[in-house]
Amino acid sequence: MAIALLLITTFLYFQNSAENLNSSLQNNFAQELSEQQKLVQQEVYHLVGQNEEELLSVNFYRLSSLHQEEGISLFIYKDSSLVFWNNNEEPTDNLLQTKDGFFISSGGYYEKISLQKNNKIYIGLLCIKHKHEIENSYVKTTFQKRFSLPKTVDFIIDNNPSEISSLAKNYLHLDFSNTENYHNTALSLLEFLALILVLFVLFNVIKNSALFLISLTLLRYLILEFKFPFHLHEEKLMAPELFAYSAWLPSLGDLLLHSVFVLVLILFFTKKEIKLSAAPKQLTFILLFALLCISVLLSKTIELMVFNSNVELDVKKIFVLDFYSFLSLFIILILLCAFLLLAFKTGKTLKENNIEKKIILTNVFLCFGIGCIFYILIDELENIYSLLLIIPIVTILFYRIYKGYSAFELSSTVFLILFISFYVSATLEKNLERKEKNYRKQKISLMSTNRDPIAEYLFESVAPKIKADSILYYIDDSLLTIKYLKENFSDKYWDKYDLNFANSSAISEMEMIAPQLFHSGNGSKNSAYIAEFSLPDNHKFHVALTPRNMPDEPGFPVLLVNKETENNTLNTQYSSAKYYDEKLVNNTGAYHYPLALHSISKNNNEEFQWLEINGYSHLLYKSNKNVTIISLESWGVWNLFSVYSYLFIVFCLIALIAFSISYIFSHSDAHRVSFKNRLQFSMLILLLFSAVMTGAGSVYYISKQYNKKNEEAITEKIKSVKMDVERRLKRRDGFNNIALIKETLDRYSKIFFSDINLFDSSGKIIASSRNDIFSKGLLSPQMHPQAFYQMHYLHKTHYTQTEEIESMKYLSAYTPFFDDSGQVIGYLNLPYFSRQNELSNEISNFLVALVNIYGLLVVFSLLAALVVSNYITKPLSIIQEKLKNISLGKRNEMIQWNGKDEIGSLVSEYNRKVLELSESAHKLAKSEREGAWREMAKQVAHEIKNPLTPMKLNVQYLKRLYKDIPQEEFEERLSKISSSLIEQIDTLSNIATEFSNFARMPDPILEEVDILSVIENCEQLYSDKEEVKINIENVAQNTKVKADKDQMLRVFNNLVKNAIQAIPEDRKGKIEIQLKNLNDKIIIEIRDNGKGISEYDKEKIFIPNFTTKNSGMGLGLAMVKKMIEGIDGKIWFESTENIGTTFFVQLPTLNIKN
Repeated sequence: MAIALLLITTFLYFQNSAENLNSSLQNNFAQELSEQQKLVQQEVYHLVGQNEEELLSVNFYRLSSLHQEEGISLFIYKDSSLVFWNNNEEPTDNLLQTKDGFFISSGGYYEKISLQKNNKIYIGLLCIKHKHEIENSYVKTTFQKRFSLPKTVDFIIDNNPSEISSLAKNYLHLDFSNTENYHNTALSLLEFLALILVLFVLFNVIKNSALFLISLTLLRYLILEFKFPFHLHEEKLMAPELFAYSAWLPSLGDLLLHSVFVLVLILFFTKKEIKLSAAPKQLTFILLFALLCISVLLSKTIELMVFNSNVELDVKKIFVLDFYSFLSLFIILILLCAFLLLAFKTGKTLKENNIEKKIILTNVFLCFGIGCIFYILIDELENIYSLLLIIPIVTILFYRIYKGYSAFELSSTVFLILFISFYVSATLEKNLERKEKNYRKQKISLMSTNRDPIAEYLFESVAPKIKADSILYYIDDSLLTIKYLKENFSDKYWDKYDLNFANSSAISEMEMIAPQLFHSGNGSKNSAYIAEFSLPDNHKFHVALTPRNMPDEPGFPVLLVNKETENNTLNTQYSSAKYYDEKLVNNTGAYHYPLALHSISKNNNEEFQWLEINGYSHLLYKSNKNVTIISLESWGVWNLFSVYSYLFIVFCLIALIAFSISYIFSHSDAHRVSFKNRLQFSMLILLLFSAVMTGAGSVYYISKQYNKKNEEAITEKIKSVKMDVERRLKRRDGFNNIALIKETLDRYSKIFFSDINLFDSSGKIIASSRNDIFSKGLLSPQMHPQAFYQMHYLHKTHYTQTEEIESMKYLSAYTPFFDDSGQVIGYLNLPYFSRQNELSNEISNFLVALVNIYGLLVVFSLLAALVVSNYITKPLSIIQEKLKNISLGKRNEMIQWNGKDEIGSLVSEYNRKVLELSESAHKLAKSEREGAWREMAKQVAHEIKNPLTPMKLNVQYLKRLYKDIPQEEFEERLSKISSSLIEQIDTLSNIATEFSNFARMPDPILEEVDILSVIENCEQLYSDKEEVKINIENVAQNTKVKADKDQMLRVFNNLVKNAIQAIPEDRKGKIEIQLKNLNDKIIIEIRDNGKGISEYDKEKIFIPNFTTKNSGMGLGLAMVKKMIEGIDGKIWFESTENIGTTFFVQLPTLNIKN
């Protein structure tokens, strides 16, 4: 209650303090900014008097990390020339002219702090927020990491005083108008914890199942209907752009809540004790049907998350997965836990209620059939495989339960994880494959229109600039106009098109796709455009953009397109081609398409066609004479196995953590880890560790070799570029002609498929084939400071390093550039923007292959570890079981083992001790029997001796009287003594009679006895023994005999008891009793599945005082035989060792009168 009260209090506080929180954020930001300003001042002062070369050599890594970690850029100007800079990512244009204080540039919001000493100006630039006109996967609006503000906070810079002041006394005002969701994040977390607390209370307070289900349903309805908790629904997690399916599943957060509610419901169900005795068949079906429903829910949830979300769920792309990807996988894990808990509870309930296997199998097949019918009805027959994959998981769980395995039994656990991993990976990959095919269908329909999304995006950005250019008004010649457009407004991407003047009438037959932009439509051969431009005097002219018949060059960096355009373009992992009238028009990607379409596809009138050719999956789309193809490399079974390998490793780690926690916090015998399991765990951990270490080492080595190969390739390429550029400029005397240099760089950029930059000797950009990288503020006009140090101060002939723009890393090579006289006039640079995606894809593909190989090795190694550990521990397990079953009252078996190792010696010693124990047990039993007879003899002797002593004394006294007294008196005395002797003799007779009665059976009292009733009474006597199943089969019509009922009860009690005692403890006992008539006899067969009777013991089985047990007098079967034969019956037996024994009792029946 205290926690609940705390949450409510916090809720009310945050609910009514949004303005206070904004104020708190502003105060914190002001304090953080003040600390950063002091740090910038300190660093600027440290620059004073230091040598630029030493700064680049000795202190560069510290100064470079200062920019990466603190957002501080440092510059030194000498005589208005830049001589030192610690990064090439922040703007330097007009930096000298910019006043100190806050300012806005193309890269975002900054504060400038400067200090002038003599002819040098020392500048510190503090980045507050990066903000570019373009946003995509790499370029994003972000605050510098030292500032804890949401990216939606904006700034206003003016001279109106505020709490946030620069050192130059201009001011920054924070605009929170777009940040209403931010200050609810902490509260959303508290609300979520409060919701979990509510579920915990319901779970522990409510005892009635129906009431608990109603409470959960009502709570879930309130959350959906009233968007409660309120602030939680304002988080991105609850936004439909991540996931949306229906009113019941409007967001990924709602799917998470659904999963949690299902898990809580299953947990509530598992703590209930379930009795199936009332209706075992029906209740078994209900349990298994509930299990079927959860399995279908799990399968459909995976399908929904794949098809109805923008979250990446392809675990092969492990470096692309984000928070929401892992959250989605966590949802799958929650439902998987719910399924396993329900399966465990179901299996445990079936075992506790002794449900027959026949009933279980019948209901399993029935539920499977219902599942198949469900998928047929919803037209998803292909999803039946998920039901097939669930069956082995349930089978292994049930097997563990019926065998009574502990939680730490590793063999079945590993197989369980194997099948769970395969089920999740197969379901996930199957749906991802379907989604990928849908993606290709969507993209191919867009591509078939022959439109170019990148060209359209670039036109939107350049059209206003052309309209505002007044120089075009004075150019009369059409060729000069086209040349002017190319030189001043044409991006490198436009090289794909021929630019020519067009007649205004041509646009009447074209489709208008944007203001002032017209397209030829999807019935044409190429993606032709006509752009309409208006000049300041409202004069209009039209330019046709006609594609050239050349493959798309891979040089347009994703840095320069916005998010929408990036989403509309085809992913780089795909190849594509366009055919017109059966002939190849253009193509992109790694796949080599033939020039003629008939080499790929025969005549086929289908609109969409799927083909598998040369290890690629191809989708063909036909529209009139146009055929568009999108191709993707096929991985086949490797694709599935890579997902399986990732999941198997993850599930193994989760199981390992769960076992470790359970072992640490539980001290019961049920969680005791055996030697076998400890051995298996050790081998498992060793295998996983070695696989991870080997994999990590291989990744490191191959990545290093790959980078080395790429560095060598780019070094060779930059040498070739340098030679060709220098040769062309020397031939045309163009070292001082910037336009010629730009034209040359553009020319060789197309030839070498790489961007080219040329910096002067001071490190400033002269020309670039990709000028937009600099003009849009993604890079400063300066070369990388470390590269400048290597080339300018260390005079290296070439230098290659990894650089980055925002979050995109790439290789960059440098080499000195010479003029006619051999003087260094600058530095040539090749940045591999276009190769970064290829590098990422190759590394990703390698990692997938690596995980596949090591995944297979780990799986096979685990199986080998289980086999080896079982082989090593098998004799130890046998010895353990035998030792546990050793008893003086039983026949103890020896172990058969042929090994000559230490285990063989242990087995031999065990067998020797068993023999010694058996001999000692027989001696002890014999001694007990002999002692019992001796005790009985002593008792008999004592009882007889008691009357004999007075008899002897009387006779001696009589003899003496005979001589000493008269005859008359003697006769009187004789009479008295005779009476006494007769009494003693009678006493002896009584003693003899009593012992005789004790030794012999009492006379039977013959009467009509129903043998079936007697046997049923015996069966009832032993019905409480769970380890033995007794079945009675009566095929006799007459079961009446003339016998002593008590003796018959003793006979069959003895036989049934012997049958039960003959069954080994490791065997499920089964005793079959059959009654049948043969002529005027009834034969009773008592059959067991025990250890049988040896040939040696068969002849002695009915001999008195003989027994195969180490206790008892050995009179049981002898008495049985005597009782049976006493009523003219017979008894015999048949027995086979280790199979069982059958006793036959034949008795005469009574005639039944109709």
